Amino acid sequence: MYEEEAVGSEVMLDNEEAVSPDSTVYDEGAGGFEPVAATRWQFFWLCALILSFCYELPVARLTTMNRMNPRFFDIVFIIGMITIFPNLNRTGRTPRLFRIWAWIVAVFCVCAVVWFPFFPWYYGKYVIFFALKYVEGLLCMYMVLRIPITSRQKKILHYLVVVGGLVVAGYAVLEYLHGGVKPFISARTGEEVIPGEGQLWSTLGSSYFQVSLVSIASSVMALALFQSAVLPWSKLLYLGLGIFLGWPAFFSGARSGVVGCLAAWMAFFILARASSKAIATAIITVAVALIVLVSPKLFSIEYLAEKSVGIRRMREIKLEERLHLSWYHFEVYKWQGWLIPFVGGGFYVVPVTESDGSLRFRVGYGIHNAYLFAIEQGGIAAFVLFIAFLYVCWKELSYARHSTIAADVAFATGMQAFFFSMLLIAFSGLFWLNDATGNFCFQMLILIIIAVRTSVEETAESYYYEPDYADDFM
Repeated sequence: MYEEEAVGSEVMLDNEEAVSPDSTVYDEGAGGFEPVAATRWQFFWLCALILSFCYELPVARLTTMNRMNPRFFDIVFIIGMITIFPNLNRTGRTPRLFRIWAWIVAVFCVCAVVWFPFFPWYYGKYVIFFALKYVEGLLCMYMVLRIPITSRQKKILHYLVVVGGLVVAGYAVLEYLHGGVKPFISARTGEEVIPGEGQLWSTLGSSYFQVSLVSIASSVMALALFQSAVLPWSKLLYLGLGIFLGWPAFFSGARSGVVGCLAAWMAFFILARASSKAIATAIITVAVALIVLVSPKLFSIEYLAEKSVGIRRMREIKLEERLHLSWYHFEVYKWQGWLIPFVGGGFYVVPVTESDGSLRFRVGYGIHNAYLFAIEQGGIAAFVLFIAFLYVCWKELSYARHSTIAADVAFATGMQAFFFSMLLIAFSGLFWLNDATGNFCFQMLILIIIAVRTSVEETAESYYYEPDYADDFM
């Protein structure tokens, strides 16, 4: 073994040989030399994976079923399975959060297999399709997990998350200036589809939900760079970027976007260092004062509601019904009956019974509550595993925030702020592969995987630290 000591932009080994940060670092073990940092190709693949999430429109029209047409994420995944997966170092234990998610996917696959024979082929193919999508996401997470990255590489990936957010936000601005998404002809039915007033979809799926989620995530990740920046001009740049990247969440038309972005910003402010809080407070105070002097109407709810469909819809929400779930009618599942607690209600096509006794199949969406969605799709087992997964994610993000490596702290802080927001807006259903959010669920999980991992400079023997949770149950 060797000891590392960072010197400037190089890594000095005990034999005084300088190795470029772009080079692959190797650890000599019983089985020979094993890489403890990503190769150039592995890192290039990681960069392509992160950027693939900023463009979720089909890259080819192979079928009239929009969701079944390939995206860039699918292409990057296939390339990874051919070139990355066979050469991974599979030694060492996988992290707890990955193992729990693997169990969730296993439960979903069992539910899909059980329900598939009960549905006509038109709906049955979606049951299998979504089960395979979860397997695809799991394999992609595994590849990301098994590629060790340096702090420099992690910071580059952090920048790319922000770059992806800029692509989405930039296109959303153009869309907003043209009045939102325009009507279009459905390739499947040939009928005209008229989106809701002022909705923004940007370069993503056919829903304002995904735009909101990507905007929130990239916004707090930019704010995390603000906290780690040293120069005054860079702090101003990242603070401005953080605010701009959150803009589509307020104007996409989604109420959950408005709530989620405010919650993420609040969480980041709480998690940030005292010095960052002081600087941000001073800058925002000056900016607010200038706006009040120059254009006070920008803080008028009436003015904002006029400009933003999402804010206007916020005024119409019945919070009490949302909290008490009085708008859910569980008798619509009487066709499935006692099967729901064991295998859900029909994986990703859950039919509900209409008042006339007919069945209405819901392809790719379900109950608008991510916690109850787990039960609806996978039964009690999926729900319990989901709660355990959320708990472990929160704990491991908390541990990662206390790393001694600046890049690890910045990445984990941004993701924990976003994760707090996600726990809140999950009550509106946003987490899973549902409601036309494309592959955002996988984007979020991959970013969490990267966030909870320790960069390889901290230890060459193990690049993942799994904390002991025993004290949490004492």
